[in-house]
Amino acid sequence: LLVTVGLLLKPSGSPGRARISFIAILLSSAYLGATVVIKIHTDGQFSRNFEQQNIRASAVDIKPTLLNNLLWRGIARVEESDTYKIGYYSLLDGTSEIRFETVEGNHHLIEPYHGFRSVRRLLWVSEGFYTIEETDTGYLFNDLRFGRVAEFAGDEDSPYAFSYRLDYLDEADDFSVERVQLQIDRERERSSIRDLGNRILGRDIHHSEN
Repeated sequence: LLVTVGLLLKPSGSPGRARISFIAILLSSAYLGATVVIKIHTDGQFSRNFEQQNIRASAVDIKPTLLNNLLWRGIARVEESDTYKIGYYSLLDGTSEIRFETVEGNHHLIEPYHGFRSVRRLLWVSEGFYTIEETDTGYLFNDLRFGRVAEFAGDEDSPYAFSYRLDYLDEADDFSVERVQLQIDRERERSSIRDLGNRILGRDIHHSEN
């Protein structure tokens, strides 16, 4: 964005335009290259921790958290189960040990409905990383790939970033599906941003809150 503004301010044909473009390409390429190296390193850290903590994973999803490439989130589905292990790793952590949270998928709740079109689509979208909650009118389908809003701070009461309400229809061949909209909580959002910054810096938010 800064480069775009800079180029707009420079007259056409100005040698400064080429210099700005070169610097932008250099910086962005360096960032992307560094991210690839960090991703390889982070994958190795999670793999070692899975092995050391005797976590046998049938599927793994590891990605950076919001707006940075220092703090990464990893989720593993344990073999032959619907149990998941979720952990965070920052390059600034003072240790290579990753603490994992155990989340039960409760997949059995919707197994009878795998033939429903809505369920098939959600299973495909979530890539097999999901948890189910029972409601008065049906079920809640939570996509685990993106986790809870303040999950990195250990807040188990914060809502999932992507949840879908599956409600029974009069017809017996499908559910009605509605995305659960996140309610804006300014205090929560401010706290989440602050906690994210602290977690990126390798600070143990869980212990500091106790």
